[in-house]
Amino acid sequence: MAACVPEYGACAAAACCAPHRCFRQSQFFAQCGRACPRDPSWECHAERMRRVGVILSRWGSWPAWTPLLMHTLRANAKVEFLLVTDVRPAGTLPPNVAVHNVSLDGLLARARATVGSRLVSLGGTDGGKFASGVSANKVNDLKPMYGEIFADLLAEFGWWGHLQEDVVLGE
Repeated sequence: MAACVPEYGACAAAACCAPHRCFRQSQFFAQCGRACPRDPSWECHAERMRRVGVILSRWGSWPAWTPLLMHTLRANAKVEFLLVTDVRPAGTLPPNVAVHNVSLDGLLARARATVGSRLVSLGGTDGGKFASGVSANKVNDLKPMYGEIFADLLAEFGWWGHLQEDVVLGE
């Protein structure tokens, strides 16, 4: 069996070593990498522009209507949903849903490192707390910045958005 090709190696004839994949620039050249190269001449840019990723973030337990939410996410098979959470929802997830385990401390660390947030905590004193003690207002304030905060998760998507867990989607 042939050995896998390391990062930046030519991958026309052999498979890339995990976690890399083969990216094609032309019919004459392809190389292994973690993500699509920045140069727009690579074929993966056209593929990436067709992909839509939507972040759905939730910390603490999931609500009783989560099975309905998952049903509506499954009905939108052309969209990839990224659940950013510290608790995996119960049951089998649709194939277009991926769970990314991020604690609230992890969210704060990402916000500080990427957008320069000075938040010390996500707990609020305004009474707008979830049952887990997290302020709904503070987390919602960060959502418009998810493109920067979760740039590593969204790098493969041409389009991204965020969604609340209490929204039911149509197909």
